Amino acid sequence: TNWTNNLGFVARENITVEFDQGTHVLDHWAFGPHHVWSFPETGKILRMYQPFNGLQIFQNGSNPGPVNASKFEDIPPTLCKKEGAALFRIGCTDEGYPEE
Repeated sequence: TNWTNNLGFVARENITVEFDQGTHVLDHWAFGPHHVWSFPETGKILRMYQPFNGLQIFQNGSNPGPVNASKFEDIPPTLCKKEGAALFRIGCTDEGYPEE
């Protein structure tokens, strides 16, 4: 499952973000040790943090630029599918998607 689907709202906070990103009013979300701060107006993520694991800062918020769709033409990858697959596959359907 996608852990971001489980985020719960913590608070709207006025925080100074690392690496000269300035002071912003951001929505704070959390699920277990995962913490996310996003812009209330757009939902774009500016800061993510997990203790002992990392701090991520997205300048100008997440998704600041265009996406090159050609990078995603082979999804799921051929190696995940039954036809043309690797010697063995674990946890994938014949079509190459994760088993539920």
